[in-house]
Amino acid sequence: MRTTTCLPLALLLAAVPALGQDLGGLYRVTGDLPGPGGAFEGVAALASSGAAGVRVQVEARTAEGRAVRLTGLGRRIGGRLEVRYRATAGLAGALDGAVSLEGLVGRHRPGPDGLAGPLSLTGQSAGQARFVRAPLPEVAFVPGRVEGEGPLEARLRGEHLGFVTVRAPGKVRVTGSGGARRVTLTDLPPGEHVVTAHLGTTRGPVVARLTVVVRGSVLDAVAARVGAVERPVVVFDLDDTLFETRTRSATILREFAAAHGEPRLAGARNEHVRFGIDDTLLAVGLTPAEVSGDLGRRVRRFWSPRFFEGSHLHHDTPLPGAVAYVRRLHDLGSHLVYLTGRKTSAGPATRSALEAAGFPVDGQTTLLLKPDPAPGEPRLETAEWKGLMARTTIAALGTVVGAFDNEPINCNALREHLPAATHVVFLDTLYKPDSPALLGGVVTLADFE
Repeated sequence: MRTTTCLPLALLLAAVPALGQDLGGLYRVTGDLPGPGGAFEGVAALASSGAAGVRVQVEARTAEGRAVRLTGLGRRIGGRLEVRYRATAGLAGALDGAVSLEGLVGRHRPGPDGLAGPLSLTGQSAGQARFVRAPLPEVAFVPGRVEGEGPLEARLRGEHLGFVTVRAPGKVRVTGSGGARRVTLTDLPPGEHVVTAHLGTTRGPVVARLTVVVRGSVLDAVAARVGAVERPVVVFDLDDTLFETRTRSATILREFAAAHGEPRLAGARNEHVRFGIDDTLLAVGLTPAEVSGDLGRRVRRFWSPRFFEGSHLHHDTPLPGAVAYVRRLHDLGSHLVYLTGRKTSAGPATRSALEAAGFPVDGQTTLLLKPDPAPGEPRLETAEWKGLMARTTIAALGTVVGAFDNEPINCNALREHLPAATHVVFLDTLYKPDSPALLGGVVTLADFE
């Protein structure tokens, strides 16, 4: 049975320079303590800690196979290392509780192959401990190089990972147990960095290295291109790209419930809303038969004009960071194109909603709404229409440096019809469940923060 203790056999050492040698490394440890079953053996990691100490971690077992974990900080007295051990329930249990270990002290002298010396308890002899140097454990990051915008992850594999501390330029979190750990890295600045794994503290010997390449955010990349080209243009879809629409949809369903006495729709909330109204009705609690029957038809007739023609746009709220980011690009000199599949009849309400939310609406912006086809002309799907606008009307405005949309099919159309240097970004919000896979080069974001 393994204990999770903070036990003593580890307060061994003093300042490394004062002892004339670097004591950091891995050791095999053996010895004995008072009481039945007091003989122990295991492994220890030693590493510098502060200006005058050495951190010690020990994983050991008693003669009866009971596992104990010991940690501590040693200091120099004369030519030896004095360790004041703190007894724990884990260690006392391993010794069958036969003797109290309160006040246990170790005094160990460095030798050519490690450390050794007696243990005492309240001034009386209580045993001994010996630490013999061993090869550093074999530890590796897998893969040995990770790249992306972050957070980034790698695996740490090898021996004695309980002794290993990871050091990174940003934040690092190590999770897992046994011979593998998951290492998650966040808040690393853009660029190439080396993350190190140390035995013991971050001052201990380096046992593994990981190369981390952090790419700058695509949001910053678009902003940088705005300032680097003439007549920069950035394209934004509206519904579920700059604005979330769940509140709009749920509000309309509750209005239907109030008008027609349907209690299930009265409980419609944002978490029920799906991309399609039929799936939303199922999530609220209607049966498939009701969705495809008269009730579903009545709800759709009520919901559709209110959702698409602009009367309820004031219920939308911007995605996190959207207003600040769009204004940032506007202030940098970009021409902004709001490219939306909304109907032309929703134009005035759309402009009002943009202004009310704080998005720029002026001579440096263009609003493109999808028109109904002329008599005799085929009706274009939204993705086809957006692709057509990208290569014609929008391209004529200048150099398109970025395009943002929440539907994979629209992102793919923009990717196909815009220059290769244009950053195409998919907002992972609401979209059709049977959407195609994103084309290569399309970057995914959850919002604009």
